[in-house]
Amino acid sequence: MKDYLQIYLHFIENTDENAQWNSEFSYNFSVVIKQIVGYSPILLSNIDVYGAQIYTYQTVDDLVDKNAVIFILSSKVKDSDFEFILNMLPNIALSNVFLVYRLYNTDVVATDTIKALPSYNFFDNNPYNLEVTEFLSGGQGEISNQFWNKITDLAYDVKLLCSKSNNLPNVSSAENTIFLAEVSGDQAKNREKLLRELLLSGYRVLPEKPLPSTITHCEMTVADQLSQCVLSINIMGEAYGDTPTESDYSYVEIQNRMFTKLISKISDEESTQHIQRIVWFPPVFEPFDDKQIQYLKRLKKEIVDSNHTELIHSSLNDLKDIVDEKLTLLGKANNDDFFGELTPILLISDQVDSEVIVNVEGKLRKQGVEYVNFTLLHKETSLISLKFDEFKRYSNFLIVSTKGNNLWANSITSILIRSKSFSSSNRKSTIGLLLPEASGKIAKCANVKVIAQTYNKSNLDTALTSLISSITI
Repeated sequence: MKDYLQIYLHFIENTDENAQWNSEFSYNFSVVIKQIVGYSPILLSNIDVYGAQIYTYQTVDDLVDKNAVIFILSSKVKDSDFEFILNMLPNIALSNVFLVYRLYNTDVVATDTIKALPSYNFFDNNPYNLEVTEFLSGGQGEISNQFWNKITDLAYDVKLLCSKSNNLPNVSSAENTIFLAEVSGDQAKNREKLLRELLLSGYRVLPEKPLPSTITHCEMTVADQLSQCVLSINIMGEAYGDTPTESDYSYVEIQNRMFTKLISKISDEESTQHIQRIVWFPPVFEPFDDKQIQYLKRLKKEIVDSNHTELIHSSLNDLKDIVDEKLTLLGKANNDDFFGELTPILLISDQVDSEVIVNVEGKLRKQGVEYVNFTLLHKETSLISLKFDEFKRYSNFLIVSTKGNNLWANSITSILIRSKSFSSSNRKSTIGLLLPEASGKIAKCANVKVIAQTYNKSNLDTALTSLISSITI
């Protein structure tokens, strides 16, 4: 048994044409696999790319002890590439080999052995106009989304492989484990999207493989996995959905029924286990299946009488925010240290050095106000949530926007507000926003006071004086 996950990336070609994509893939994969596994695996590569250690094997036998071997083909796949992989396979277990296609040459024909390997295509072929779209991390909109989706799918499948082999340290607990119930076919894409979001946020998500097809084994599996979780998310579809063998109930209904049984068991045994449920309905919801309509009536009646279930009718993005909030409440509400008592103001800005930041820090020092400058967020807007642990203990914040990007400022404000909204402490928090233009609507919270001041070159000192006074009262 290995203490740490070892993954070998083999880039079959690293010409100037492929070098940048290879480096970006290596780095982004290292980021995602760390989030999904829960620690930084040992990432090895045959070329010197950012995010992995260079590794030169003497013989193929040197790769036998690696948890996973990932072959990354270039933008121009050749027959010789497949021959190279086939020559290595006898020495490497087929079960831990993965293929990544950047693009695919239609003139190349893969053998049955190659086709049997799990593969991840970072491109899409439009069958109508034969247009090929490559998924790039720096692309726009759906192109970038698909790149991250594929990276996440690959990283999660590697984790599942290694979990089955008992090679991973146990880094999960109920506090970060979620039961994401299987769904009817019309909600499969929504579940898949939410699954990726949860995995990228560092949660463990069950079930990790499809539920058994027989009713007895299905119920046993659901009961066992719910007992490991702190939250169950049940997505409702417009169709009733498939049923296990020898059952009239759908997988969706069975999973909800098992949750109700678990709550009853916890109550009867006066157990210390805590689990909550979110039942989610998509924004546009018009069930057409009579059986589903009748089931939803029963479910809603049950939810009315339940202290353990929240019914949510929202967008999928809002659901992810609600899940974060719910887990913050469940995991941290009784921990006073989590909700901070550090007296310095935490200064968060979108630039490391600018005239505005220099003036802000000068003003804080002049007034004898203790502060901590946390400017690392300026390059990591998309990963703000991952910085949560680094500023969760502070009570007072000063957010400075120098570029007029109110979306950036509001994102941080929203995260801070959510972190404080579940506080069981009597401590109050203050968030000061220094903005070059009005922010618009700002979220409210009983435990948090949010103050916004706009500034320009002529009134910066006055605006800052007023804001600091409000924060330090």
